Amino acid sequence: MKNLIIYYSLNGNTEYAAKLLAEKTGSDLIRLSPKSEPPKQGRMKFFIGGFRALFHTTPKLEPLSINLNDYELVIIGTPVWAGTYTPAIGSFLKEYNLKDKKVAIFVSSSSGEGDKTIKQLEDKIGVTSSLKLNLTDPLTHKETEDKKIEEFANKITQLKYNTRI
Repeated sequence: MKNLIIYYSLNGNTEYAAKLLAEKTGSDLIRLSPKSEPPKQGRMKFFIGGFRALFHTTPKLEPLSINLNDYELVIIGTPVWAGTYTPAIGSFLKEYNLKDKKVAIFVSSSSGEGDKTIKQLEDKIGVTSSLKLNLTDPLTHKETEDKKIEEFANKITQLKYNTRI
């Protein structure tokens, strides 16, 4: 089974998790790159990023050269911004239909309260996934979060023996 991890990360938490997950599952990895990103620090980071997330703006992304038909499972990774997924993920979902794909979702946040964001992504995609992971600042809490990522990776690798997720 061929897997694809599509993720967005501004400060590195989601990227850390995505790279570790790709290493453990042998998945292909693509980072979404908006043509215009919010600042990485300061008040404007929260103002601009939060505004864009709350109003579900969809920034233009750098071109992707993928064929989703090449993948059996698509794994979406996003930080939680203002209680929702990032605009870059929204742009990707606007362009690519995942409704007929097997989908897994992971989110990272400082609060650890990413379940709402996972549900929003499931609703947006039109799927319910049994493979979901809610991380709390993986770069800061590597010991606990690496274990969660490892368990998530094990579930993904077990999929080749099971046709349902």
